[in-house]
Amino acid sequence: MATLRKPVVTLRGHLTSAALQGELARVDSLLGGASSGLLVDASQMTGYDDTARALFVAWNAERRQQIPRVAIVTERTLWRVVIAAMSLASKQEMSAFADRSSAEAWAWAEADAGASITLHVHTGRLAELRIRRLALGDVPTLIQRISEHRQRFRSQGIVAIVDMRGFRTTSQPVFDRCLAMLQRNNSGVVRIAVLVPTDDALAAAQITRALREAENPQRQAFRDVAAVKSWLGQELSETEKTRLAVFLHEAAPARAA
Repeated sequence: MATLRKPVVTLRGHLTSAALQGELARVDSLLGGASSGLLVDASQMTGYDDTARALFVAWNAERRQQIPRVAIVTERTLWRVVIAAMSLASKQEMSAFADRSSAEAWAWAEADAGASITLHVHTGRLAELRIRRLALGDVPTLIQRISEHRQRFRSQGIVAIVDMRGFRTTSQPVFDRCLAMLQRNNSGVVRIAVLVPTDDALAAAQITRALREAENPQRQAFRDVAAVKSWLGQELSETEKTRLAVFLHEAAPARAA
């Protein structure tokens, strides 16, 4: 276990429900009534009982308000699919990472709710973005991170889901300049699906107009989650589709003040 508010569960060998129950009880004792992300290091696990998996899902479902995110360290591709399925079943934000440092950074990062732009890559070539505001100062960093991800998949290209349901309108000159910067740096991006606000017609119109004027059929605006799954799913692996479903089931970001 780690220090207060940074709980760590380290799992080794074949995991039974009894062993897991003991680890989870220690997390409960450590946190008390406090809230924190959770790190689960499963890099030395060799297998698990079905009852242990069911226990983990049920435990997370009951603690979603107290534990906002669960980072799991594993290099096993199949287990990444299992983790995505557990995330959906428990309605808990849960992601797999190949290395512990990335998992720690994500599990215990400050909440993304107040950030203008967030970008995470959890599975394959699928980039997950949430945008609440567009500011000129945010764009260069965003471009750099997308470029780094794109370099890993130069032959295939990347696919991006952009959640702008919490977006608030910005001044048109700033918006246009941000979009111009992004459009000059989007080579290697196969498809971009943008979820627009359904409760703010002005913000939705600003986003939709920008995409329409770009005249690129591989950049599309959507209001319906099912339509996003269908359209992006044509370019995704099964593992990436599962991760996309997790992202789309997460709550829309709070609207910027």
